[in-house]
Amino acid sequence: MAEINRDRLQYPVLERAIYGMQPLTELVEDSRFLEGWRIADYVGRPELGDADPRWKAPVPVTSEELFEDQGGFLFRFTGRPGEEGFEVAVFATFVVVELRPRGPRTEFLVLAPIPPRSEDEELPYAAFLEGQNTRELKDRLREPEQQRAFADEIERLVARLRTPLREPRGGFLGRLFGRR
Repeated sequence: MAEINRDRLQYPVLERAIYGMQPLTELVEDSRFLEGWRIADYVGRPELGDADPRWKAPVPVTSEELFEDQGGFLFRFTGRPGEEGFEVAVFATFVVVELRPRGPRTEFLVLAPIPPRSEDEELPYAAFLEGQNTRELKDRLREPEQQRAFADEIERLVARLRTPLREPRGGFLGRLFGRR
């Protein structure tokens, strides 16, 4: 039987962030790196078996392997060392944060730029290309000092994503009958 990951990121918070294209600056205050970025996807260990049959057993998988079809892997660095730490893999069009990397409980948090509104662009693919441009961030993340500052922001983001959403006062019946 698989081990339950008690430190797993909270699905309601992730769902709101992913489907609402919530800017990361709403989750992490005073961000120097995450402005204009969002959570594009999340992959927890149970989902890996569905992605590829070779990952049914709890084998260590890296972002390069999991996202190899997405292409454009550039480099990786350690954000926080240790078994409970994280690594950051930088791709040409997105960034992956590997929580508890290279172990049986690894989780993958995919960050991508927020695409600009396409109706503001004259060319049909200009907004798409601009929205996938990670050049500024990836250039900054090649410097160890910038990597440490980025890791601090990611640590705050992960802490926020591990915090459950609070139910409004009154619970389900209070919300149903308009009482809070």
